[in-house]
Amino acid sequence: MPKLNGLFNLPGVLIAYALVLLIAILSIPFWLAEILQLAASTKGSLVALLAWMVVTPGAAPIFSLTQFPFLLLLGHSLLAARLPALLFALSAAYVFSRIASRIPLQQPLLATCLFVLVPIHYQFAPQGIATEEALFFLLLATLYSVRLAETGAIRDAILYSVFLTLCLYTEPFSYLPAAGYLLGLLVFVNRKEVRRIIWISLPATAVPVLLFLPFVFWAHPFAAKAWLYEGGHFAFGSDAFVVALRELSAPGWAGYLLSPLLLAGTFVGGWRALKLPEPMLLKRVRLICLMGGVLSTISLALIIGATSSGFFSADQIFWAFPGMVLLTSATLDWISSTRKLPLIASAIAAFLVLICVAGDIEDFTIRPYDVAKAARLVAPELTGDSCVVFVSESLSKTIFTVFDRHLGDRECANFFHKRIVLASHPFVRPDQQEDAESFFRGLNFLEKKRIEISGSKILVLEQH
Repeated sequence: MPKLNGLFNLPGVLIAYALVLLIAILSIPFWLAEILQLAASTKGSLVALLAWMVVTPGAAPIFSLTQFPFLLLLGHSLLAARLPALLFALSAAYVFSRIASRIPLQQPLLATCLFVLVPIHYQFAPQGIATEEALFFLLLATLYSVRLAETGAIRDAILYSVFLTLCLYTEPFSYLPAAGYLLGLLVFVNRKEVRRIIWISLPATAVPVLLFLPFVFWAHPFAAKAWLYEGGHFAFGSDAFVVALRELSAPGWAGYLLSPLLLAGTFVGGWRALKLPEPMLLKRVRLICLMGGVLSTISLALIIGATSSGFFSADQIFWAFPGMVLLTSATLDWISSTRKLPLIASAIAAFLVLICVAGDIEDFTIRPYDVAKAARLVAPELTGDSCVVFVSESLSKTIFTVFDRHLGDRECANFFHKRIVLASHPFVRPDQQEDAESFFRGLNFLEKKRIEISGSKILVLEQH
């Protein structure tokens, strides 16, 4: 398999990655998760930010605190909300390349290219949510886990534990690979030199959980019982595992091709690691720990989803994909080093890249609803004796006032106005919309104007 380092270098890959992400950041409207994240900072105070964060199910405080100064300085623009994610995405790619070199892989740059191209990563990287910051902390923790397997140093164990704690306080599910890293070490429990690493890793893995539990117990009673989610949240049913398989790598058709290939690469990479010769014991340990991280993330995420919320989403199993890419790259190294198979390794690598690029292009061309555009159309309709009704639950008002906080001041306190403006976001169900319209028709309001834009509806009603 030809070396990529002669054609590309890491700075060039990071610059190209930054430009692609910047285009996505500035052109794709806010997703629902981003809008609800932005709601934390609408009042411009840390107290209000933390109060909103606590009512958000499964939320943790670090990203809200990271994003807050950007929004305070630059407002609720696409760039301001997503700039932290861009910076963490680039940092995560750099740390990933360090891990790939440390394992070591023959082509760390190829692994890094796959890492930035996998569609599920490209989907989350431009979003102003906690995913990329948590991924950055997870990769730092993984880097120190890799170092710890070599040095056995207390300093590396402490830093590993610190970064795992940051994972939990940024996005709790990002901690899941750490359980597998520890289980991977247990495979080598009969080796005296590894047993010492296990005894050091055990408290380093457990202490972050103990430090996170007080926050969980404090925040849990305040979490909202009803919440809005994207269509990417899937209920457990007969096809749950098929959907989970797809969501490991890509949200669309690409997932059905890419996920099986990455899983196959993961298992072959783990199997080959067990067969590495004695002088390569350290690499064997590192790869088996990564394999454990993949398995623990997928299994624990599905178990937690099935037993607590009854659904799972891509962001819960997202944390398995870096380990899958590393192990798949190790498999490509093995195929490439096997006599008469280098061309096959190159073909597989090229096919993986092509699927990733095709999936990324498809993801980029899918434009979500644009609530910000819809929100800007409400105020001009509030003329004369008028007020606005947000259809249909409490979060509807929150979603619209993120982009125009003055709309909250014009919410209807009663219906004795000449004009009523119904504002509906894309997640209002058809039956809820029909109930709202029927209610006002019963009060002798007639429809004067209906605006439908990007999944939202603005309905102007006037009393007959």
